[in-house]
Amino acid sequence: MRPAPRGWCVREALVRLIAAGARQRGLSLRALARQAGVSHSSISRLLRGLVRPTPGLLRALAPALGLSPDTLLAAAGIGGPAGGPRPADPGPALWSALGTLGLEPVPPELVARVGERLARLREYAGTAEAAAVAREGLERKVAALGARGPVIERLRALGRLYLDEAAAPPAARAAAGSAVLYFLLALDAIDDFMWPIGYLDDAVAVALAESEVERARREAGP
Repeated sequence: MRPAPRGWCVREALVRLIAAGARQRGLSLRALARQAGVSHSSISRLLRGLVRPTPGLLRALAPALGLSPDTLLAAAGIGGPAGGPRPADPGPALWSALGTLGLEPVPPELVARVGERLARLREYAGTAEAAAVAREGLERKVAALGARGPVIERLRALGRLYLDEAAAPPAARAAAGSAVLYFLLALDAIDDFMWPIGYLDDAVAVALAESEVERARREAGP
């Protein structure tokens, strides 16, 4: 594994998943390493932020933790394998949502990249760890950024929907959660430091999630 660049840290969601999975199965890090067939030091260094997570390591850890590989890969911000889940075509609803956010035109390639990341995050959104990340992190990050405006308010609305188990069908809540987790877990298709364009992809994620929430609600029926 390559040393992580300065300032890089392991994503909170990934650490939570590994720690919770090991705890639920009564595994120490050494026992987890034995079951996964990897070295204890590779897991320890990963959790301390000394190395980047790699697809090979995460796929080895997943069965030992009782998780799917895609769940760990999504938490680490690593793209899934070729042929993985693809976002549904949101159609006119997406472009309508983007228009109300003042985001037309948006490059279709950016919409596709963000959509693929959201599709992978929807599975992770169904876990207790993901809900805890959203509950603890959304307002904290918004406050730290000093962010305001229609995108943030709609992101907050998605967060409320995601965290309220009675608010919507599970598929709709997972769609809402995917946008919140995208904002929190640094899965950006555009780096946030590229202000203001760095948050264009987060706005696209909000619009995509809103479209997917409406689709899931229609499919669930009254």
